[in-house]
Order: sequence, then structure tokens, then C-alpha cells
Amino acid sequence: MPIVAAFRVFNEIYMLTGGTGGLGGMDITMTMLIMREGTGLTARTGYASALSIIMFFILGIITSIEFYVQRKANQ
Repeated sequence: MPIVAAFRVFNEIYMLTGGTGGLGGMDITMTMLIMREGTGLTARTGYASALSIIMFFILGIITSIEFYVQRKANQ
């Protein structure tokens, strides 16, 4: 999924739900969770930071797999 399309999906969910993640928070994305936990008067910045690091590693693994698959497809 291109970055623009991924941002569009996030933006649509955010705008449609007003940043709450829908009924009961069922439509919340990881980015929305990080933003919600890391901002405001009751911010849990340590938790938001840990979520950000986990997200960073997940995206790194997915990117590495994609590079590997593309390299094999081009040979």
C-alpha cells in the first residue's frame, strides 16, 4: 500500500470518528492510540513511547521482508 493511500485511510478514520476511534474505540489505529496516549493532561508518555518503538520495529520488519521479496522478484 503506497504511503499516500495509507495516510488517506488513517485520515478518513480520524475525520469520520472525530479522533475517538468510533464506537467503543473499535476503529482506532495504532497511530491514533499513540497520539491519544501521548497527549493531553493525563498523558502517558512512556506508554506512548513504547508503542512508538514497537510500531517502528514492526514497520522495519515489514520493510525488510518487502525488500527481500522485491530483490528475489527482480532476479
